[in-house]
Amino acid sequence: MLAQHSDLLFLGEDIEDGNEFTPGPYGGAFKVSRGLSHEYPGRVRNTPISEAGFTGLAVGRALAGKKTIVEIMFGDFCTLIIDQMLQHADKFPTMYGTDVALPLMIRTPMGGRRGYGPTHSQSIERLFMGMQNLVVLAVNHHLDIPALYSAALNGPPKPTFIIENKVLYTIANTAMCPKGYAIEQSDERFPTIRIKPARHPPSFTIFTYGHGLALAEAALVQLMHDYEVFGDIICPSALTPINLSPLIASVSNTERLLTVEEGSTFGALGAELISQLLEHGVALQSIRRLGNGTILPCSAKAEARLLPSSQDIVQCILEMTSK
Repeated sequence: MLAQHSDLLFLGEDIEDGNEFTPGPYGGAFKVSRGLSHEYPGRVRNTPISEAGFTGLAVGRALAGKKTIVEIMFGDFCTLIIDQMLQHADKFPTMYGTDVALPLMIRTPMGGRRGYGPTHSQSIERLFMGMQNLVVLAVNHHLDIPALYSAALNGPPKPTFIIENKVLYTIANTAMCPKGYAIEQSDERFPTIRIKPARHPPSFTIFTYGHGLALAEAALVQLMHDYEVFGDIICPSALTPINLSPLIASVSNTERLLTVEEGSTFGALGAELISQLLEHGVALQSIRRLGNGTILPCSAKAEARLLPSSQDIVQCILEMTSK
């Protein structure tokens, strides 16, 4: 993207490498930008430890029509940019009585399962959902992630917030899905993934996003092999605004819905979708939500017990399909 757009600037904490403060290779806490500051000198810039400050700078730069990407080192630190996003980036595109271009992208690692403790492991993307002009995206291991970023940067110049679950940095992208299942991808700028049984009618629907897709797929395999139970997974890349059609189509057939999110389920996306399904008159025999409503501990083992797992998904599905 830096090669395609000469005015693009990438800002964030410790995203450079090979400078006077970081003489060796670094490129961010998760190495996403390693080498970029050498390849594009002056356009990949370290910032002070002031998320609100450099996000405000990025909003102003984008308001001047210049494409700007911001990395927030950990998703937890996005609480520090709420004011800049809610009061400025979200309002500027329409508050002046005309459409205003704001080509701003915020990207951040989100979520736990790394043992980083309560202030570096949260999933707080729900705080950004519902802003009128903010596009919220979540990557998963079945997406062409460079294509997703390109679509966001080259599409309508709106502020975009992209979450990348930390565990996904260790998972290879693939077009393959569990044996006995087929994968579909909607023809949208930000596609929805559907995993469906190849030969059996689905008896349940799992809605999830991000790394939740990998957990849901593992659950499908166990449910198929051990219990001969089959179902759909619906996994969007665009969380807001969301295309409800794939979920409506699946749940209208199965009438059983399990939502899987890593953060709190209260006031979260799953709860909103259940409400919208009911408003659309979709019949639901059974509804369950999986998430985490507690403060994550420092102990990696304790964290693993609290966060939704593939076994938790299996247990929920068995309870739902036994009714």
